Amino acid sequence: MGFNGAGATMAPYLGNRIALTMRGQRDADDSLDRFEFRSHPLYNGDPWFMPGVLAYHWLLDRIGR
Repeated sequence: MGFNGAGATMAPYLGNRIALTMRGQRDADDSLDRFEFRSHPLYNGDPWFMPGVLAYHWLLDRIGR
């Protein structure tokens, strides 16, 4: 899950909900159950693409964009 500027308030709440789910102590009406977390093409859990993404954004920072 990503945050869109609301991370400071949502991160602790969602972290708590995920931790309770992992411990098997979630609510009967868990709002996170309605979302399907689909995988992305060419991604198998190993972030092989991150060095390229980070280099691209480093370059953008260096040229001032």
